Amino acid sequence: MNKKRSDELLSQEKILGLDFTELDFLDKALTHSSHGKEKKKEKSARLPFLGDAVLGLIIAENLFHKFPELPEGELTKMRSSLVSRLSVASIGKRIGISDFILLSKGEVEAGGRKKTSIIAEALEAVIGAVYLDKGIEEARKFIEKHWQDYSMESSDYKSELQEVAQKEMKEIPKYKVIKKEGLAHQPHFKVQVRAGEIKAQGEGRSKKEAEKAAAGAALSILRSEEYAKTQES
Repeated sequence: MNKKRSDELLSQEKILGLDFTELDFLDKALTHSSHGKEKKKEKSARLPFLGDAVLGLIIAENLFHKFPELPEGELTKMRSSLVSRLSVASIGKRIGISDFILLSKGEVEAGGRKKTSIIAEALEAVIGAVYLDKGIEEARKFIEKHWQDYSMESSDYKSELQEVAQKEMKEIPKYKVIKKEGLAHQPHFKVQVRAGEIKAQGEGRSKKEAEKAAAGAALSILRSEEYAKTQES
């Protein structure tokens, strides 16, 4: 690695809030497969695979502990939302990782720095690189730092959904209890939320918990690539 590239990586490392033992890990993570560094192509292409797995584990663990009342299905929906390509790319854009990616001239001219897939893969690759260089705890710190503003630390899905619905749909989400069962001292609620064309359901041991789960499910839909495609057409 030449001094110019080393200095670039040291600067990027600082901006990302990282401290690599081996800068080569970061170099591989930020080298897109389109770039001419042939020897790094194969290894850098593997890092997003590893980073995606590490991200999924950390997010799942956080949700498991933060929402002990939610069933597996609701936790799965929330995890899917938080690790979706759109969510990962959104966080990547926020921290400015697209400016650091080494791309071929042709990919740059084709708008590669704005492509969701490239940004998401770069951030997943960085997570994989942190894991290989520093281990799971440093990867956890990085993920929790950047995902906490994206609802992993906050359980207020209802407020977030209301903010999104008012901004994008000009209306307030409507909640409706569609099922209540169980004993009086141990009830179980199923709630449906509607926000524009979006409909989602959630379950919980109280109406509040069920509404929260429903809001989380609705946000999962709103962040999905399928929903984004319907908005573009």
